[in-house]
Amino acid sequence: MRFYLESYGCTMNQGEGELFRRRLLHAGHDQAGSMDRSDVNLLFTCVVIRNTEVRMVKRIRELAATGTPLVVAGCLVTTFPDKITKIEPRALLIPPRQLATTDIAALERWVTGGRGTGTGGPPNGNGEPCMTGGPVANGGVGEGENVFSTNGKDGTVGNVRAGGSTRTGTGLPTGRKNRCRGATPGAGECYRLEEVFPAQWPGAIGRSGGRIGPGGSGYRETSEPVAPGEPEERDHSYFVVPISQGCLGTCTYCITRQARGSLASYPPDDILHLVRTALASGYTEIRLTSQDTAIYGLDKGTSLPVLLGTMATPGKGYGDFRIRVGMMNPRGTLPILDDLIRSFTSPRIYSFLHMPVQSGDDAILSSMGRGYTVEDVKTILGAFRDAIPDLTFSTDIITGFPGETDDSFRVTMDLVEELRPDIVNITRYSERPGTRAATLGGQVHGRTSKERSRRLTELRFRISAEIHAGFLGKQLHVLATERGRGGTTLCRDDRYRSVAIREQLPLGRWYSVEIVDSTDVYLLGRRIFPPP
Repeated sequence: MRFYLESYGCTMNQGEGELFRRRLLHAGHDQAGSMDRSDVNLLFTCVVIRNTEVRMVKRIRELAATGTPLVVAGCLVTTFPDKITKIEPRALLIPPRQLATTDIAALERWVTGGRGTGTGGPPNGNGEPCMTGGPVANGGVGEGENVFSTNGKDGTVGNVRAGGSTRTGTGLPTGRKNRCRGATPGAGECYRLEEVFPAQWPGAIGRSGGRIGPGGSGYRETSEPVAPGEPEERDHSYFVVPISQGCLGTCTYCITRQARGSLASYPPDDILHLVRTALASGYTEIRLTSQDTAIYGLDKGTSLPVLLGTMATPGKGYGDFRIRVGMMNPRGTLPILDDLIRSFTSPRIYSFLHMPVQSGDDAILSSMGRGYTVEDVKTILGAFRDAIPDLTFSTDIITGFPGETDDSFRVTMDLVEELRPDIVNITRYSERPGTRAATLGGQVHGRTSKERSRRLTELRFRISAEIHAGFLGKQLHVLATERGRGGTTLCRDDRYRSVAIREQLPLGRWYSVEIVDSTDVYLLGRRIFPPP
């Protein structure tokens, strides 16, 4: 079976798309280079703002026009499933929480044996049907549910809409015995590792032939393994690891909460097992992702600092790797601040803090339902910078939120000037159906929001250009992580700063560079011969 896959949106969504792609490859299927050369098209969708939703709907229409069986995953499935089935009634919809346990063999049967026919998939280990079919609720994932199971309260498996109708046994079983190491899964089970990282990679040269994971998992350690259908050389050396689904936030404007539900953390052992396997397979950068990494483990009696401490010391033989911690909200960061900062001082964790501010006006933050104040943000950032003076700080700002006045925007600009973040991700407020913010008064005209975004962008780039200019002539130790354009290599230093080198260098290795130029986005480095 040849498949074509596209992923959009956040790191979480793209990471899930990559894990699903790997499962398909390791099941022996081939990846097609275009949608018109495949047996099935897969689309991982995002709906965070209206423009993205419109783009997703357009892409679904384009993929459906090919006549090829279509599988849609991601946040659009649980927020607006009817928009998908209106375009393609036969499309198979997989909610985010079912991706991990979707049976690949049954997916192949659905593609090759008549999609939407209601053909049952194989039973699980108890001889029970692996999936109960049914429509996906427009209201999104409910409270207290298991990860990858929209009916998880009673241990049953979730629902999927196929062919635009309710049916039992859609041919895509999720299974109740799909744990990574064979046991019956609970909330937050990870992907089956034998599908993501098989024990024997075709063409791979073993480093030690050893075993990794708790008690030995049987996965062979390799250097630069080549999986079926993958290029001989990767275009990046990072691996994305989702650590939880959902969040505990009360943001009035967010539709992602509807799409992914409340917090459901992956078991720490499963996360560590996946990280160890990725490292043993040649990856040198681990990117942890979730809707809010700060609240990881609150549903499991653990915490993000505990997870990071375990990950930073995975055992011998894993080389000099780095961990990038994804976005964390101030509300969840404050209670774990001291422990979190201690974990960030590990040399294996990038000194990189991604913490959204969203507004510099406390009244707007309250209206947004963010659950913190500007002073809380200053407290967190100040504590981090006291411990890690050269910290890279990335933040997010929303312009044009209902009720934002000229004075509100001015104090936001003042706060950005004061905090001097290295990176600012700017989003114009987008009304999302079903959110409380959509009913608020004081809606800001689009032209005003756009103008504020322009002014904030100018400030953001001025600050980052000033910060980067201070590195001219300095020497940095950098990790090569990605292929760049025009034969360049993109690297990261220990603060996760982006450094470009005008050479095509082997990835996953460390280099000493001198910074010879800078822009408002990245530094330009020259490799030093010999290293100092």
